[in-house]
Amino acid sequence: MGNLVSTWDDTDNNRRVELAIVYKLEGGHVELVKVTPIKVTFVDAKRSIRVWTERGRQLLADQAEQIGWLHTIREKVAAGELHEIAHHTVEVDQHDLDPSLEASA
Repeated sequence: MGNLVSTWDDTDNNRRVELAIVYKLEGGHVELVKVTPIKVTFVDAKRSIRVWTERGRQLLADQAEQIGWLHTIREKVAAGELHEIAHHTVEVDQHDLDPSLEASA
């Protein structure tokens, strides 16, 4: 499975919707496993809000599907135009931690 973040420019509503997408790519076929709208930026107002409610997420995901944005994402992933986000982890030596930051037992 792969992960990516994509921005849908919804020009009809003067907003940009940021979507976190989990997908599966097998033999050139792309299945979107999970689509989670995470942020909406209102272009004219120059402000952003997070999408916290399940209802809000579902509404935005449905709209993205209806206008064909998710179809475009599927095509771009299949064509290799969009790539998985690498989630890097940082290894921390326990001896480097400040004792004041360690959790107490």
